[in-house]
Parts: sequence; C-alpha cells; structure tokens
Amino acid sequence: MFLGACTIGVPLIILNEYMSGGNLEDYLIGKRKDRGGKPWQPPPKLVLQWSVELARALCFLHNCNPIIIHRDLKPANLLLNEDGHLKVGDFGLSKVKDLAKISGSYRMTGKTGSMRYMAPEVYQDDPQYDEKVDIYSSGLILWYIALGERPFDRVPAEVVADKAARSNLRPNLEPVKLRFGPEFAELVARAWSSDPAARPSAGQMVEELEAMGNRLKTAKAKGKNCAVS
Repeated sequence: MFLGACTIGVPLIILNEYMSGGNLEDYLIGKRKDRGGKPWQPPPKLVLQWSVELARALCFLHNCNPIIIHRDLKPANLLLNEDGHLKVGDFGLSKVKDLAKISGSYRMTGKTGSMRYMAPEVYQDDPQYDEKVDIYSSGLILWYIALGERPFDRVPAEVVADKAARSNLRPNLEPVKLRFGPEFAELVARAWSSDPAARPSAGQMVEELEAMGNRLKTAKAKGKNCAVS
C-alpha cells in the first residue's frame, strides 16, 4: 500500500506499507523446509483467502482508468502482512493501457515478466496483449497456493514457458480437483486458457471465489467436511 512520498532533496523517497510476512514464495518454501522438504498445503480457508485477495487486487488494477497491467505476477511478488493477508507488490514491469490511443489491447513487444508464470501471448512476442496476461499468471499461482508446490518445479522456467506456449503444457489439475472440487479446478483451467478471450475477468474470479468461500463457511457451520466447491 502506498502511504506517501517525499520529493524534497535526493534521493526521492516513497513510503509503502511494511509487509512483515515477506513474500508468498519464501513463506511456502519456509513451510516446506519445516516439514523436511515435503510440500505444505495451506488449509482450504487460507487458500480461498489468498485467492480472493489476489483476484480483488487484479480487479482494482484492471478497473483503473486507464487500466493497469501488472505483467509480472508470481508468488515472489505477492506480499503478506503480519496478519497473513496477501497484497500485490513489485510494479516495476507494470504498464498502463492507454485506451485513448490503443483500442482493445496494450501494444508491447518482448518477453516481459517471469518465464514460469508468463502468458503464451507474451512469450510468443504477440505485439498486442491485454490485462488477461495477469489472469493467466493468477491461474498458475492459484494452483501453487492450492497444492503448495511450484508449477513444474524441476523444469527450467524458459522450457516451461516455451512448452506452455507451443504445446499447451499446464500443471496437472487432478490433485486440485480432489482437494477443492471441480469448480475451483475449472476456474483455474479457464484462467490459464491459451485463448485470452476464454479467461475470466478479475471481477468474475472474485465473484466465483467468494461464492466458494461462502459455501465453505456454511459447510463448516454445519459440521461438514467437504471440498471448496
């Protein structure tokens, strides 16, 4: 969260909220180390909390006027505060989509962002892409959050990006479906679709994830042990 800035003197100063929980990547790696190298799977309530908070952050960015595209979403850029709430950070590669000059998409070239979570259209140097590149990255992040494992952890990031773009390589959704049900898994699948138009908006993701969270609360209140969806 931006708190303020000082433009008097050198260096210039930007004051941001201190996120004492560090970043999500390090948090999950730390949990894994505590378990002797075994992946730690966050409880369903926490998975949904983080998923909703990520979707809400994207909803805010994508509804700005003009739209802001983050372009480098990954667990290392998701920060946790002292209460464990997630916020999006590191806007060094973000871009503003100028709707007054470009209709429909932001014109950009080059492989911008982190390879492992990069949308196919960015990897393939598509001269036009829009905010749906953030949705693609969020799909992979939701998979990571749900299972506590980095997608294709033992495969070089550039190989992952190349195969994702050329042969539609995606992580296995079956473990996600078994743990959270078909609705959550289907949302992840739509988010990382190779067709940007088939990906949900951030607002749609918020709506669907919040509905899943409400159902989980209802099930817990009734003493039932069930999947998210």
